[in-house]
Amino acid sequence: SKFSNAEKDNMENWFHSKLVVLESTKTSLENSDIAPQEMGGIFNKLVSKSNGEFADIYVGTTEGVMIHSGNFTFNSDYDPRKRPWYSEGMSFEKFTFGKPYIDNGTKKLAISASAKVNNKDGSFFGIMAGDIVLEKVSQIIENIKYGETGYAYIVDKTDGTIMAHSLKKENIGKKIIDEGADLEGLQNELMNKDEGIYNYSIDGNKEFAAFASLPDLNWNLVVVISEKEVLAKVTSYTLAISILGIIAIILLIVLVERISNSIAKPIKNLANKVTEISEGNLNVTID
Repeated sequence: SKFSNAEKDNMENWFHSKLVVLESTKTSLENSDIAPQEMGGIFNKLVSKSNGEFADIYVGTTEGVMIHSGNFTFNSDYDPRKRPWYSEGMSFEKFTFGKPYIDNGTKKLAISASAKVNNKDGSFFGIMAGDIVLEKVSQIIENIKYGETGYAYIVDKTDGTIMAHSLKKENIGKKIIDEGADLEGLQNELMNKDEGIYNYSIDGNKEFAAFASLPDLNWNLVVVISEKEVLAKVTSYTLAISILGIIAIILLIVLVERISNSIAKPIKNLANKVTEISEGNLNVTID
């Protein structure tokens, strides 16, 4: 599953880059005298520059105030302290991704990276977080191509939930087994292992799933290709190797023939001259 590992590294780097942005922003806030009302403008600029990779960046304060980029509106009774990202962030000094949830702003399945943020004097200010809508992750993995039929998706190892899918966005939030009871073996494989290749059938079609883990998220990145395409490639490679083998044999025969002629010709000439000498011609010159 080398191709799966390569794509895994790309995805890990992508997620890590989002954590770096959040960490650097948090550090800047904690070491400056930026007023809470000014933070929203900073978050708005970060979201705008992310090209849609961040849906929102925000802070929920200990007093229940929501400071955000301004891209979404919240009900007057919205209390960030009651949201899953806030309770998760209470456990983290550094930004860490939590469990997926329905984002209040986009109303879509999202994942947040959250952490505690302090005032300049070191006192606790609240929880800072950044949202990534899982549809955006699906757009990223659309670039993962393997052959003509290959596609990719990401699955949560905890319960087999599909986090992102390059082809079927409607499957996001569903479990693998929801596509068919015959996928139970695949789901168990992806939940219990960090890396491997699994062969299975769905709707009478055989497929290979190569997967590798994204350990920071407890997810597996999966790349799927049909068995027919794999066998077609093997047949194609076998044919190519056979043709190359035939060409190599022909070239070897030509080479051997040329070498044989280069050796045999002087020997034949020598034999002819020896014959002439034996017949009494003493004027023969042997080179």
